[in-house]
Amino acid sequence: MADATYPYAPYLRNELINRQALSSAAAAGRRSLIEAMLIRSSEERLGMEGYPPELSMYECLLRATGLHRLVGLEAWEFGGPPAEDPARLRPSWAVLGDIVFADPPEPRPVTAIFATLGAPPYGITEGVLPVLLCAFILANSKEVTLYREGTFVTEPAIADFEVLMRRPELFAVAGCRVTGARAAVVKRLASGLGAEAAVVPVVRALFKMVKGLPDHAWKTRRLPPTVLMLRDAFSRARSPERLLFKEIPSALGESVVDAGMDAAAVEHLFEVLNAALQRWAAATPTTIATVRDALLESCGMPVGDEGWSALVEQAPSLASRTTHPRLSTFLHRMATPGDGQSALESVLAFLADKPPRTWTDEDARLCLTEARN
Repeated sequence: MADATYPYAPYLRNELINRQALSSAAAAGRRSLIEAMLIRSSEERLGMEGYPPELSMYECLLRATGLHRLVGLEAWEFGGPPAEDPARLRPSWAVLGDIVFADPPEPRPVTAIFATLGAPPYGITEGVLPVLLCAFILANSKEVTLYREGTFVTEPAIADFEVLMRRPELFAVAGCRVTGARAAVVKRLASGLGAEAAVVPVVRALFKMVKGLPDHAWKTRRLPPTVLMLRDAFSRARSPERLLFKEIPSALGESVVDAGMDAAAVEHLFEVLNAALQRWAAATPTTIATVRDALLESCGMPVGDEGWSALVEQAPSLASRTTHPRLSTFLHRMATPGDGQSALESVLAFLADKPPRTWTDEDARLCLTEARN
């Protein structure tokens, strides 16, 4: 009866994890296994040393099944079940792909995915499901994304999977495969960003770029309308595909990416996006330079980098001849060893009582007034 009800159930011979409810020790081992999958996927045995409980889970669920395997001479990676399929995982893997990559491309609830895989004819237990899902995401990392409460998770981490194992209803998974003009846009952006030519790596590279900008760049309103709209698009992004092909072009006043876009239009979109990103990245340096020049004018020095360097050179001798507490602090900060930019930001932080990289527009205005005085 079991064989008839679950004809596609995989052979997973591990009594610790192949259960509906795990013991506390097995749950801890599963957590350690998923963490190793996320951070050491290219290492043999996922970098495990000795014989911890999670090693037996790894040997059964990932190595014996062929999901984690050696590619080339040294590199290990995740992939789908091999042709020989020793654990009979191919049917479950195939239906998982059918769900994630179904049309239209949109996030699929993890609870629905788990319900399908746990029901006949697959019968995968609750203990195994999070590990299988993690392996699927890693094997398809260029095309599959994880969502937490509707928000795109750029780099899934163990903290996300810890919540997923307790509250799967908060998560969803989406797949994205592109062709035609969209593939051309991805390829052009990948070339400019130094990323792999797939939607997820390109969007991750874009997010890494903009998330590395100072807080001030995310707060200021002193940017062109298109740059502000682009920033808003990143702030509310929920889908890599929608962000890349609809929301970014719309923010820039361009047409959404569709099958009719030719090579010239693809190049134009890249140039407009690149210009907007450069303007956004320049927001904080421009603000700092404006306040610096106002300060130099107040000190009777020429504006620009050369004027600042000249003032910094005079700071040590001036500091030794003043007893005014605030002026002394000002000069000592200016004379701080290191590059001139660090000294400048230290001085401006002193004037505004806040580091310039965290300024609001009002902070910048007040510091500019202070510099002029």
